Amino acid sequence: MFAKAQRPVWIAQCQSHRVAGSAIRRWAISQPED
Repeated sequence: MFAKAQRPVWIAQCQSHRVAGSAIRRWAISQPED
């Protein structure tokens, strides 16, 4: 869905939306860190 290079961008955007940001950060943490 998201390019790895874009991760800092969409995580930063979601920090503006505390609830959604928390859910997405939790999802991102669960992803493999290739």
